[in-house]
Amino acid sequence: MDPASGTDPVSLGQFPTEGTSVGIWGQALLDTDPTQPGILAVAETGLSTDSMAVLDVSSGKPALIAWHNGDYSLNDGIGDIDLVPGGKQVLVNGRDRDAYADGAFKAAGSYPGGQSADIASNGLVAQVNGGKILTYRPDATVPLRTYDEGTSRTADLAWAPDDSRIFALVGTDAQNAGYTLKVLTGPALNNPTLTVNAPASATRAKQLTVTGRLTATVPLPAGVKLQVTRVDLDSPSGKALPAVAVRTDGTYSFSDTPPAGGTVTYKVTYAGDAAHSAVTATDKVDVSRASTTLSLNNNGKVYSYGADVRFTAHLGTTYRNRTVELWANPYGGDRPNKLLKSGNVDSHGNISVTVDMTRDTDVTAVFKGDARYKPKTVRSTGYAKVKTSTAVTRYYKKAKIGSTTYYWFHKNTDPLLTTTMTYYPGREQRMDLQVYYDGKWYTVDGSPEYFKLGSNGKSAVTLGAPGTAGIKARTRSSYINNSSGDNVNTTTYGSWKYLYFSN
Repeated sequence: MDPASGTDPVSLGQFPTEGTSVGIWGQALLDTDPTQPGILAVAETGLSTDSMAVLDVSSGKPALIAWHNGDYSLNDGIGDIDLVPGGKQVLVNGRDRDAYADGAFKAAGSYPGGQSADIASNGLVAQVNGGKILTYRPDATVPLRTYDEGTSRTADLAWAPDDSRIFALVGTDAQNAGYTLKVLTGPALNNPTLTVNAPASATRAKQLTVTGRLTATVPLPAGVKLQVTRVDLDSPSGKALPAVAVRTDGTYSFSDTPPAGGTVTYKVTYAGDAAHSAVTATDKVDVSRASTTLSLNNNGKVYSYGADVRFTAHLGTTYRNRTVELWANPYGGDRPNKLLKSGNVDSHGNISVTVDMTRDTDVTAVFKGDARYKPKTVRSTGYAKVKTSTAVTRYYKKAKIGSTTYYWFHKNTDPLLTTTMTYYPGREQRMDLQVYYDGKWYTVDGSPEYFKLGSNGKSAVTLGAPGTAGIKARTRSSYINNSSGDNVNTTTYGSWKYLYFSN
């Protein structure tokens, strides 16, 4: 019929009720088979056990061939029905085969599991079973081919007209995600199972043995051989090893002496045949490597602010790789780790770089290893002082008392001390204040005290006038690691400034 033209409108209510009591109540699933023209399978849905029928519609008026009234004897609800080519059977829910004859259905076997299916004209069954898609030969009990699409949401399957491939509407397990149409090739080829078992660890340049097994649900041909490839640091693209024969029980083994250390991968491949798809399996071995020496000077040394410091790494014996990377990671989150130099060490095994020490800095030397020697990393931390100075103003003269030069103030004058220090956000300078009494310097109450630096690195502090003549005092400004608000530089003490108050 052609309902689009309007000349042959769709007519409802044509399901035969004779012999079926009231017919089908719920929504129906339909299926046809090109090898059986005029035959229509009908399955009720939505009940705990569903009715089904096979109809002859070749005359234009449906005639009942077989009927099942949904009495729990054949199903617990139907979600999929397929006509089986070449025989009087239907496949229900991709699992149960039900034969029909003399107007009724009876169980005729089942596949192990399954939720839905589609059947090729040659009788091959494509089945959704949990998170996998399987193919079966007619009436078989073991799968012919298994596809694992990594999802439990396969909405539908359909064979290509020439039965050469399967179209699968596959979703993801994410909620409310969409579906993708995937094409599954080689459905008639049995996919073998191949295992590779290599030792977890081994010694370089000593023989090891790799074992494994090749099995298939369809018998393999005699004399099967496997291709073997070794991938290692010397052969990153892979080196072919001699082919290995599979024994009659499916097992195989081969020996190899790995010339390179590190991670060694053995890749074993069966190329397939007329009845089997290709299959590859791998296993990895941790092959030992020797240790080399790597050192870096200047660890723990303290430098003046802005000093140019030469850091030298020394690399010991290696196989082929003589490259060392030198990285600098200044303290403070605003400056990331930076590669300063990468290159081969000289004939003495040395490589150097100069670092401008404006902050405490971790310098790291990295040897990435080679086929016979393990990677190695060493670190040296150099410490940088801040740059600090204090200017004294409002004094009326400078003169020595003994061997020490003092700034002289009138007893009622407030000294102004302006400290300039290397700036860092949130940094504070610590000011110490002491007075001289009875031959000793004593720290005054409230000292030391911290004062925040401005964005220009300056901090101006006014000392109160003592109002009394003859007082000797001294003060200094310092950066104290962590206590001054950060740990970017190492502790740096400023020089003492000596003050004398006169009439």
